[in-house]
Amino acid sequence: MNHMITVFTASYNRGSLLPVLYKSLCAQTYHDFEWVIVDDGSTDQTDAIVTAFQQENLIRIQYVKQKNGGKHRAINHGVKLATGELFFIIDHDDWLPEDSLAKLSHYYDEIRENSQFAGVCGMRFTPEGERIGGDVLFSVQDMTLNDFYYKYKYKGDLGVAFKTEILEKYPFPDFPGEKFCSESCIWLKISGAYLLRFFNENIYICKYLADGQSPASCRNRMKSPRGSVLLYRERLRMDTLIQYKIRNAINLWRFYFCLSPEYRKEAIQGIPFWSYFFFFWGFGMHLKDMKQEKRRI
Repeated sequence: MNHMITVFTASYNRGSLLPVLYKSLCAQTYHDFEWVIVDDGSTDQTDAIVTAFQQENLIRIQYVKQKNGGKHRAINHGVKLATGELFFIIDHDDWLPEDSLAKLSHYYDEIRENSQFAGVCGMRFTPEGERIGGDVLFSVQDMTLNDFYYKYKYKGDLGVAFKTEILEKYPFPDFPGEKFCSESCIWLKISGAYLLRFFNENIYICKYLADGQSPASCRNRMKSPRGSVLLYRERLRMDTLIQYKIRNAINLWRFYFCLSPEYRKEAIQGIPFWSYFFFFWGFGMHLKDMKQEKRRI
């Protein structure tokens, strides 16, 4: 039996948070879905908690455990397991309003047979009811993910459900030894080739950290430089506003210096000539990162 929607969660030592999401899935008014959980090598009681969910037999749950390798590898694994036409990623500490999947299904039906579309996208909001990224004035829009961010000067994450077949075509890269690869690496590639149908309705409840460049985030990028340089190379290619291009060039060089020498030539192939003017600025940011990391240690 094929399920129209696969709700996907990657979990790592956060089993205690899953019951809230589970309860919200059980309360959905739309029932043609499955929940795929990829346990990224947890050492807590995640497996026992999920087994208890499965024994209740209220919703269909697929659960697998993999060696710890990062969320991006868990997503690749989940896409292979998915039986749904739509793939909706929900983090382990977030949950859904009861009409979330019904709304996704409704808007997906409108573009389901259109090969120009990669999926559908609703909005996120906090448990207090505040819209993530601020309020935007539109009803329904068809555009790329990148264009949406530019048009509305939007800051914050969205509730995107991609066609599973599209994600199968755009797997995350598997860089040996690296456990972090931003989801934006793949979302940007998809944005260069496909539209999304955006609808201005809340479908995803999350606890949001507005500063995406937190110390932990920077540390993850330093430890996974091939994925980090790939991210900023993609952003450099996709972004159109000069201020964003400059910022991406600086960040590309910033994490370039974390690379092993054998990967450096490959990492900067095809970048625009003008980006080399920000080489030393990026090096300065790298030195600052290294100094902060030494202080932390």
